Amino acid sequence: MGAFNFELSDEFKSQVLEISLSKNTVSDFYKTILEGIPANGEEGYILFKSFEFDVEDQEVLPFIEKTQFQTILLHNGNLDLSGNDKIKQINSSKLSGLKNLSFLFISSPQLNYAVLSSITEESVNILNPTTKTTITESPLVMNMFWEEISKLIGIPKSEISIHNPEHTVLASERVVFDVISKLDSSRVISDQRVFELSSLLKFLNNISGRFVEEEFLHEVGKKLIELTEAPVGFIQSEDLETEEVNTVLFWEGFELFIGEQLSELDFPTRNYLDTLVEQDHILFNLDDKASPFLEPDNLSKLHVTNGILYPLYGPEKVRGSLILLFPETKIIANLNRRYFDEIAAAVSIGFKQLISHKKIHKEAITDGMTELYNHRFFMNQLSKEMERSRRYQNPLTLLMIDIDHFKHYNDTNGHVAGDTILKSVASIFTNTVRRSDFVTRYGGEEFAILLPETPLQNAKLVAEKIRNTIEKEEFENQKNQPNGNLTISIGVSEQTKDLLTPDEFVHSADLALYQAKEAGRNKVCLTGED
Repeated sequence: MGAFNFELSDEFKSQVLEISLSKNTVSDFYKTILEGIPANGEEGYILFKSFEFDVEDQEVLPFIEKTQFQTILLHNGNLDLSGNDKIKQINSSKLSGLKNLSFLFISSPQLNYAVLSSITEESVNILNPTTKTTITESPLVMNMFWEEISKLIGIPKSEISIHNPEHTVLASERVVFDVISKLDSSRVISDQRVFELSSLLKFLNNISGRFVEEEFLHEVGKKLIELTEAPVGFIQSEDLETEEVNTVLFWEGFELFIGEQLSELDFPTRNYLDTLVEQDHILFNLDDKASPFLEPDNLSKLHVTNGILYPLYGPEKVRGSLILLFPETKIIANLNRRYFDEIAAAVSIGFKQLISHKKIHKEAITDGMTELYNHRFFMNQLSKEMERSRRYQNPLTLLMIDIDHFKHYNDTNGHVAGDTILKSVASIFTNTVRRSDFVTRYGGEEFAILLPETPLQNAKLVAEKIRNTIEKEEFENQKNQPNGNLTISIGVSEQTKDLLTPDEFVHSADLALYQAKEAGRNKVCLTGED
């Protein structure tokens, strides 16, 4: 009989929590999960198996029966459950592939939950061995597990209902913290590591929805000081767009340094991401002159001598690193490494979710062709900036831009060439204005640029600079344009007390744009200008 394969591919790893729990804690966890299910489970399904060497069946079964769910029970002894027609029994003693596994799957319209624990062959005879436990609320992962188990036990997958199979749940969004709350409620005190981690896990839950990476990293850094007692550490992250590596230093007792970019402190460090691609972690000693990982001269004033590096995974590859440094009195090789491994794993889950959120958020607000902000984001941001301008009495101006004779260019040169023009002018716009300005593809060949804290005359100078740059740029086949060149027209408007809504503001700038077109194109016009 083949072994059960529960190794997860990269696409599923963000949907589970992997944590080390003792066997007894796993059993208590099962019971606390089942306790929370109302006894009306006509549409629910449960799949349960205990460890082969355990009598766990007897402890967990009353909780399963109480749910009234349809149950498939893989047990190891002789259980008399003939009076319960909702439980199907399968003797698993001959299934070697499941020998050192214990699992609880729950599937219903209201709940998807899976806990799967494994132990090594060497741990079987230990009274309360440590397990590798995978926990998930993702029906996709549960579906995959069930496919594997059904091959071994000979029950079609159709006998368990996997609801909403396209729905996925990131581990760090909910299930991680559900684990902690359930373990807390069961008053399990034997697994001290779980409670040492609970502070970090709950903390990550509170900040998991933040899209501002620097804020996330700063807060995590401060929390790590508290949990690891490492006086110094770094978190590195790779920017999704530029692939530049940013490094944040956290330093116990020196709030000034917490969250500061090292480049501002003249504190150079290396990029360790490439080093970690093929390794789960790296131990190092700063006294080792051959160490390629840190520059001892940069750290001597922090009184640390050794440390450990961990990878932080994002989409597709390593996107960051966590570096913990310790003084001579604490040698990492002699400390509880498993504890640090679990902390790093928890941070990595939160980091991966952050990167995934950033990627999804960016896609939701970005035009796919030009990579500028899209129309929906622009209108929301325009509303916010108008309100901010009113509140603080700061100027706010808007440029509406149109590529002159763009239809002629498209018809003459083809849509592929036209798309290239859109991307090129978008890049020029972005490189010409400030980072605090909002450059948007408003629709088709029309663009909008929002300039906060910029008065009308200053905005006109910006518009002229953009127009002049486009006029001087050499675009392919531009000589075939009606005016012998590829140009743009720009309308400029400033928010006034008479412009009450975003639509009115846009209309005002559009009128100026129309005026620029009527004046012969390749011009900048202001609202109300003669």
